[in-house]
This record gives sequence, C-alpha cells and structure tokens, in this order.
Amino acid sequence: YDEAAPGWYLGEAVGTLLLRRAEAAARDGDRVHGVLEASWCGHAGGEGRFGAPGPAQLTASLGEMLRTAGLDPAALSYVESSAAGASLADATEVSAFAELLVGRGVPVPMGTVKPNIGHAEAAAGLGQLMKVLMQLRHGRIAPTLVSDRPNPLVDWADGPVYVPRRAIGWERSGTPRRALVNAVGSGGSYGHLVVREAGGSR
Repeated sequence: YDEAAPGWYLGEAVGTLLLRRAEAAARDGDRVHGVLEASWCGHAGGEGRFGAPGPAQLTASLGEMLRTAGLDPAALSYVESSAAGASLADATEVSAFAELLVGRGVPVPMGTVKPNIGHAEAAAGLGQLMKVLMQLRHGRIAPTLVSDRPNPLVDWADGPVYVPRRAIGWERSGTPRRALVNAVGSGGSYGHLVVREAGGSR
C-alpha cells in the first residue's frame, strides 16, 4: 500500500494444510483452526492486466461468491488482500473491497502478509490463508508493515477498509469472526475464500 511500491517482491514458501469435512473433524475430536465457508475462482480475461484483474471483474466475482454462499458482506470482519506491491494493482484491489463493503458503519481492518514474506508465487494464497488462521486462533489482527507514504490512488480517509498499524483485537460484534482472503495471479486470475472461526455458526 506504499506510494513508492515498485511491484512484486518474490519469495519462496512451502505450507501444508489438512482439509476435512466439518462433521468428520468434530466426530474425531480434531483441533479445527477455521472453517472454509465459500470459495471462488475466476479470470479477468481482456479486462485485466499483468498482476491485476480488472476492478469490475474483481468486484463482480467477490459479490457472486458471497451470493452463492448465502453470505452478507456485512458478515466479513477482516480482509486479507493480495497486495501485489504495485500502486495501480493495489488500488484496484482496494477499490473492489470498498465497493463490496460500502455502507458499513464501521470500517473493516485489512492487511496483507506480503511485506513479511514477499509474493511466494504458487504458495502466495496459502501464506495469506495461514496468516488468517493464526489470527483466528489468537483473536488478534496483526499489523501490516507499511510506510508513512500510503498509496495516493486509494481513498484512505473515507473508505470502508483501513490498515491497522499495530496489533488489535479481532472483535466479534455479535457474529462469528469471518475473513475474506483474496489472491491474485500474475496472468489476471484470482481466487477468493471466506474463512470462519471454528465453532461459530451462520
């Protein structure tokens, strides 16, 4: 989210997650770190550009995922963004989140793991998901490493998302904690997940 962001900083990573059906995990007494409530993949086609899907396509894709899963955008209390590290790509992503979450009375915290580990190519989205699961486990939202010169292409003052600069508590506000994870590929593809804390119900 930096004004001077020059583009992707590539990293390498390996991560492993065990996925099980919720009823099987409950039956066997597994420790569940989070529940995947919704997922969606798409491609920007001719509207996108290298490293960033088009804003209209991304907004529509996010909305379609939530509608298909029967989830209201108001249920989301955190956003883990792809944050490719290029000013236009980052602004496109934040713009899509803002349109999805417009009308909320309380801004939603948004972060990214990319300043910590770089863009881990094939494991980039996995790193984002693992960060969200750690935050759900501890009920805390980690700060995102950003400079004092935020991206001027983003309306930070009045938008429905903000970037925490220090660790904060992850509030429930009467509903289970839910996170939106957005991952973007270099060729214009994208994927989204909605992750709910274990034990919470719809």
